[in-house]
Amino acid sequence: MIEVRSYLGSISVQRGSVFTLVEDYTEFVKNPRHIDGAIELTVDGNSLIGKEQWDLVDQLWVYIVNGIETVVNGESYTSSFPDSPEKLSLKPTRTANLIEMTVGDKTITHDLQELGNALLDGAESCLKELDRIMKISDLYQEELQKINQVRTRLAEMSK
Repeated sequence: MIEVRSYLGSISVQRGSVFTLVEDYTEFVKNPRHIDGAIELTVDGNSLIGKEQWDLVDQLWVYIVNGIETVVNGESYTSSFPDSPEKLSLKPTRTANLIEMTVGDKTITHDLQELGNALLDGAESCLKELDRIMKISDLYQEELQKINQVRTRLAEMSK
């Protein structure tokens, strides 16, 4: 079972961090180029990403989508989180239809279709909610198109 949640946050060392599920967020996003938040990703009960790894949540989703696209093309993807040194890596395995995802020092291997689609769904949901919150209907249009293209290529791989 895969659980994916996106949060927007008010990050403060002095006051502590407060996270709100992106679909429940009602405040104004002050800077659309710097959107603090977090992703929670749990696969088969194992947490791979959590709130403690908060970052620029929209950009992190873009990195993850780029990683899935790269794996669908049969290659490995490695990056850091957008605004921290936390490592992110996605790569195909020698066993067909499996993907290995590493975040920091945690690694999981899972079915490519299931994990890929869950991550694409999470990215799509978050980016659409950010469009709603910021009242800018096409801010993430290019990324949403890419998600649909990667989803189609992923589906073609399972045939």
